[in-house]
Amino acid sequence: DIVDLFSMLDVEGTGKLGRKGIDLVQCLVWQQFRHWAAETYRSLEDLIQRFDLKAAPLQLDRFTQVLVGDGWKGGFEPLLFSSLDTKNQGRLTGRSFSWFQVEKFRCRIKEESSQLMDKEEEKRSLDWNVANDSFTQFKQFLLA
Repeated sequence: DIVDLFSMLDVEGTGKLGRKGIDLVQCLVWQQFRHWAAETYRSLEDLIQRFDLKAAPLQLDRFTQVLVGDGWKGGFEPLLFSSLDTKNQGRLTGRSFSWFQVEKFRCRIKEESSQLMDKEEEKRSLDWNVANDSFTQFKQFLLA
């Protein structure tokens, strides 16, 4: 929630954010957007098709409409648009989303790593259970 984010960053309680706070907000919004896009669109081609970038360059109003329609709840659409519009032309093209494939790859690696860690944790848990059972059987043997 944007209000909660603002309150979190306004540690002095002044109702204002300085340059450092704004830079942090921009960074957090950009990270959230990248992750959301990678989770929402299957591929760069899917993203390009969804925004209809082959037909014409993308304007802010259409960009906002598609984002919100696809479930983006993070706000800051004009900020995201201007960040993607690196040439300050007031429009986006397929090249504006060149970062997407790297983000998709990063998310896939993160997911694979998480799955691998889950398997390792499960294996350790099973190993611990086997060791604990062996220890219990050994204690019973000694008491018998």
